Order: sequence, then structure tokens, then C-alpha cells
Amino acid sequence: MILVLLSFSLLAFSQSRLGKPDASFGNKGVTQAGICGLTQMLELPNQGLFVVKQAKKTLTLLKLTRAGKWDTGFADRGVLRLPDWTSPDFYTQIVLQSNSDVLLVGKIDIGELADRRDGMRLVLVSALGKIKFQSRLEIPLLNKSTAEQIKAREWVWSGNRLLLAYEDVDLQRLVFARYVLTSEGQLVLDTSFATEGYAEFSVVAPQVLSVLSALGSGTPYAYINKLDFNAAGDVALAGTIAFRFGYFYVAKLKNAGVLESRFGTSGLVIDKNSPDLGQYAQFRLLSNGGLVVVFGSDNSPQGDALNWSVEWLDQTGQSVDYQGLDILEYQNLRTWVFAGGQVLFADQQKLMLHRPKTKPFLIGVLPPNLEGLHLTTDSKILTASCEKNQLLIRRGTF
Repeated sequence: MILVLLSFSLLAFSQSRLGKPDASFGNKGVTQAGICGLTQMLELPNQGLFVVKQAKKTLTLLKLTRAGKWDTGFADRGVLRLPDWTSPDFYTQIVLQSNSDVLLVGKIDIGELADRRDGMRLVLVSALGKIKFQSRLEIPLLNKSTAEQIKAREWVWSGNRLLLAYEDVDLQRLVFARYVLTSEGQLVLDTSFATEGYAEFSVVAPQVLSVLSALGSGTPYAYINKLDFNAAGDVALAGTIAFRFGYFYVAKLKNAGVLESRFGTSGLVIDKNSPDLGQYAQFRLLSNGGLVVVFGSDNSPQGDALNWSVEWLDQTGQSVDYQGLDILEYQNLRTWVFAGGQVLFADQQKLMLHRPKTKPFLIGVLPPNLEGLHLTTDSKILTASCEKNQLLIRRGTF
């Protein structure tokens, strides 16, 4: 089952039955966006599109209008470049703020080798392309005691809020802390969340042990692999709960920091048939409190390839729909994006769309130079591909 994070790739639209170019975008559905680079795209409601490229240690932010033209009122004729961007590709994020500003987030190292710590590079950019602040911050540690500090295992942004998850050293307790990013670029603990900014999920708490008793005896351990939260403050997490074997789980906490009793059994949904597959699960926590979960199983006929499926859970953790995707991938699914109540999937060869209670259907065939993929809220597909060292953004309908 699960999680969200966007990794980005890309498709070319055939002019046949596999997709139709959107002639209202760019030049007959295509916009040229400079040199190639790993690409993320962020839709701006009723405004246009941000394109983020990462290449040769430079992060480029390009703003397009809804018509697919370069927005010349943004930064330098539509382009803002940030040099010395050393964050690994898969850690760079672009986060929309409530006032249409965007926050660029990169993972960096702070300190010398002997005292290296995890940090973030933050750049807040206005809707006109002005940099409001740049900061380099250490990712807060969990101070369990004066002699012991724990690094964050997972972290996720939503607007100007940052949620951090920590695995305690005994792996029986997961701790969550929520921070707010100030207008000066500093992180301040959000004391409106749970208990003075902190929440806890313990696998040895009585209500959790009562659920786990059916899985085995002994002391359970909990690992977290994925994390998400929504505007209402609900927190969803997924990973592996281990006895002798590992079991994939999803848990949901309310803004008050306690398990959501109406979700699953006492706040937990456990897949008893998928041992040790939590690391392959991805999910998105929806605005209505439900989840869309993408997960791989090792029952494919091709050796160690994973056979991918999608499952939709409602607010109570009940399965609304489950479908196999006819997609094989050897590690994490190359790309999947969610918007408008549907999910778009890409593997090494093809692109598929899935809506609840329908069969997944083929949209197109992928070229080898996929760089970015985005599904808009009005069901249009945006892709980025590298062709002759130029990044081409396409928008199409299906």
C-alpha cells in the first residue's frame, strides 16, 4: 500500500489514440524550456506553471503562463537561477505557499566531516520572482536526553509547515515534531500541534499491542518509511512493524497527536500478507482524510521485479478499490502523481491512469529521455523530455 512523494519523469504524446496535444499550450502543445535537467512541475491555480530544473549544480526556476508562454514578469524574463545547488535530485522540493509564493527546499550537509549534520537550504521566492529570503538550517534533532540526540528519519513540507519523524533508539516509539517557517526563514516549533508541538506513536502502548497481538508474541519494533500530513493536521505514516516477520502498516494520527480511532483498528491498518514490503510502499494523504496507496509485491514472474498495485482507502481505512497495474519495476515505482481524484503511473516503458472503481488504462508509451511528469487538476498531462539537449514541456489531453 502507500506514499506520496513525487519523483519526476516524462512521456511523449502520440498524435494517435495514445494522447492528443493541447493546442492552447505553447506552440501546438509544446514549449521549449532551455537545457535539459531533472524536472519538477508545480501547477499554480488559475495562474500557470512553475518548472524546476536541476542540472550541473544549478537550480533553475522557470515560470510559464497558462498558455505555456514564458512569464516575462517573473524574475529575469521568466527565469530565476540559483547556483551552487548541491542537494541530491531526489531531495529537492518545491512547495506552494498560501500567498502563491514558492519555497524551494534542498538537503545539504552542515559542519565539517567530523561533525557533519543534516541540513536544509531554503529559498522563498515571490510570485514575481523576487527572493524573499535564503537560509541554511540544521534539521532539528530530537533531544531525548542531554547525552542523546536523534536525527530525523523522515520529513515532509506542507505550505510553511514542516513535519519531522524520529525513530527512537529502541525502535518502539516514533516521535513527530511540527515546525512553522517564519518570514525571516527560521523554524519555530508549532505548539498548536499535539502536545506543545510533539506527538508520539508507540507500538508498546496498550491500544496498539491489542491490535498487534494477532500477529505474534514478543516485543514489536516499528520502522517508518513514509510520512504525510494534510491541511487539517492529520498525520499518516507507513512502514514496517516487526516481530519475527515484518508487516506493512499504515497509521493515522489526528492533529491532537493521538491515533485516529475511526481509522482501521484503533488507528492502524495492517497488511498481514505483505511482510517486509514497507520500504516499497508509497502513499498520499488526501484532503478528505482518505489515502491512495501504491505498493509493490514480489510475486512477479520476473525474478526480483516488483508487481505494482494501487489501493484507495476511505477516511475509516476501509478499502474502496484495489487494482493491479500491470507494471513491473525493480525498485521504487519510477513515477506516480496524483491530482483530481486520479493517479498517473509511469514505469520504464508505459504510462497508465487509474481512477477509483475503474480498470487502469494505457495513456501512452514513454521515450527513453523522460525528465518530468505532472497531472493537472483538470486532467491534463504535462511532461518534460530531453531532446537534442533541449527540455521540451508538453501538455496533452486524453
